[in-house]
Amino acid sequence: MRIERVSARRLAPALALAAALAGCAGPAPRYEATPLRIDPAAAVSLVSAYRVRHGLNPVTLNPALTAAAEEQAMAMAENGRMSHAFSSSDTLPARLAHVGYDWSVTAENVGAGYRTLDAAFAGWVGSPHHNENLLRKGVTEIGIAAARSTEKRYGYYWSLVLAGPRKARAASHTGPFGSAPVGTGTASSGFTFMGLPIGSPAPSSQGSPQ
Repeated sequence: MRIERVSARRLAPALALAAALAGCAGPAPRYEATPLRIDPAAAVSLVSAYRVRHGLNPVTLNPALTAAAEEQAMAMAENGRMSHAFSSSDTLPARLAHVGYDWSVTAENVGAGYRTLDAAFAGWVGSPHHNENLLRKGVTEIGIAAARSTEKRYGYYWSLVLAGPRKARAASHTGPFGSAPVGTGTASSGFTFMGLPIGSPAPSSQGSPQ
């Protein structure tokens, strides 16, 4: 078998063309995003009534959780896609730490394509994993937000953060190695945190939860 050696001089034009084409691709598009006005009291009523029907406690609105939800809804609208994290440091626990919320249990449902709160909520109820988050034990508070994007596929992006604050740990929970570090509760938002499996793969259909 004959092996032909390609000189750097002959290869240079091809490399230059590849670099030029890569440069044309440019960074991922960023879309204009604006917060979508929703009624948080209505969201609290929907979630609370649904949980009470299933024998669970109602929820209240928490401003810090709302801020975390607003951050993710705007990020999704600007990026034009659903996600729980747009970087390794952009996780639900990280966002909750940023807004100063010390949680013992937390979950996040996101969605896209829904134009109303009722539609978004119905989508989450109809998705087993997101319904599980709605009915998660230990959740006592929520924050919810939505944003509108100039991106045309979905246009609307939603984030619902559900959580329960951390309470003082009893001595019996300390164990031989001391108490667990802050931020090692149960998180559920479609990624893995502190070695805990959380969430599930996202549905890909339009107007679907994630």
